[in-house]
Amino acid sequence: MSDDIRQIVDEIRYHHRNRVFAMETRKGVNLRLGWFLKTQLGWSKLLPEAERNVIAAKAELLAKTGKKMVARQDGKKVKPFEVPEGFDDLSDVIVATVRARAPFDGIEKTAVKAMEDLAKQLPVWAWGKDVRGFGAGSLATVVAETGLVSCDKHAPPENGNYPGPAKLWKRMGLAVMGDVRQGGLKKSASKEQWIEHGYSRKRRSYMWNCGQSLVKQNGDGPYRALYLERLRYEHRAAVAHCLIPATTTKQTVESWAARGLPVLEQVKEIDLTKHRSAGHMDRRAQRYMEKRLLKHLWQAWREASAAMISKPALPPAEDSDSCGHATSDTHPSIAAGGAGHGVGDTQRSAARAASSPR
Repeated sequence: MSDDIRQIVDEIRYHHRNRVFAMETRKGVNLRLGWFLKTQLGWSKLLPEAERNVIAAKAELLAKTGKKMVARQDGKKVKPFEVPEGFDDLSDVIVATVRARAPFDGIEKTAVKAMEDLAKQLPVWAWGKDVRGFGAGSLATVVAETGLVSCDKHAPPENGNYPGPAKLWKRMGLAVMGDVRQGGLKKSASKEQWIEHGYSRKRRSYMWNCGQSLVKQNGDGPYRALYLERLRYEHRAAVAHCLIPATTTKQTVESWAARGLPVLEQVKEIDLTKHRSAGHMDRRAQRYMEKRLLKHLWQAWREASAAMISKPALPPAEDSDSCGHATSDTHPSIAAGGAGHGVGDTQRSAARAASSPR
């Protein structure tokens, strides 16, 4: 890969770190506000679950009201809303917290825009731009986590050594180690086992978000079709293992039927000895689709690398005469016969070129 592409990847990773910092700060602020509001409303672990849920819902409503209040104060168009009871007593804290989050929203937005612009300059964007539901932002996120992908097994580590798509799967948390998926180790697993798995929850989360985008936005594209076909396969596999494909919600039953998928049985509670849950099958199908996406991305990097290697190392047109011969302004090593010569051959050829009549 050229130094220009390497620099683009480095810049994407730089902006990605800014984005992640802003995201984590925003999430932390939201969590702290939510915890504060619940505490002020009397939430306690000792309360019955039903009461805890009511308090948590009220705290969430207060936080959302604060966001709308700030937007209205800033002159933005906001649909009419009712101010819930208790908001006035906590409004100072809520509004201050929402405003404290605003700078980080701006940092995140700026970083995402920069990442998208840079991703469109990558050679693999020629492939990515045609994948519906996988935009420049998703490509930039994956590249930020994988780095520059080199498909040469002899490439140095700093080039992003991924001799096969399986290496890319492992990097993004999608590999299967033995008979255990990454992240699926038991709590009793040793430190060495976790190191061998090399699992990162954050990278897996980023890849899952990319998969969700494909599931929802790929339309009649090949990736959503692959996802649906894999769901049918998972349904057949469950039946073959004498398990009943099931769900606890009517909405999921209707969703599967609307997509032309096999019938699910609605049950009150999932029994793992009898049932295979719809959620389990869905996660496996999306995981399968995500691995296919990364395989195609790896192939796009390989094709881009091959295209660059196959380009002849010739000088620009303005540095050649009408017969295609290098002019005297061309670098001696190129004028002497190209970069394929050895060092000694290049020096001797350059000396002959210098001594020959102009």
